[in-house]
Amino acid sequence: MEYTEILLKLLLEKYQDNAAADLARPETSFIGQSVIIRSKDAGVFYGVLHDRQGDCVMLKKFRRIWKWAGAFTLSELSMKGTDKPTECKFAAMVEVGQVLGVIEIIPLSPKVIESLNKVVDYVC
Repeated sequence: MEYTEILLKLLLEKYQDNAAADLARPETSFIGQSVIIRSKDAGVFYGVLHDRQGDCVMLKKFRRIWKWAGAFTLSELSMKGTDKPTECKFAAMVEVGQVLGVIEIIPLSPKVIESLNKVVDYVC
């Protein structure tokens, strides 16, 4: 084997090992994806997961979900979205923030994001 072939083989093996390690770390799961999160004390949010360290997450372009309709559970909401956006109560979008005590992270499909984005900001 030539030197370049050996080097490429070693680099590929290292890349594959790192990718497998990243997938095994829950902290890297769903980074960059739109998600619904549920926290112990702060409630429910949806937005883009920017970072996660244990039960603390950094979200971008996120909204607090105070009330939802058209789905029984958050799991169902994350799978099919809402067909009753006028019955939902979501807060205004926040550009970036941290949520502590996260106990659930559920990824969202583009179809679900589209339905959640139809909910207008709730105003008292």
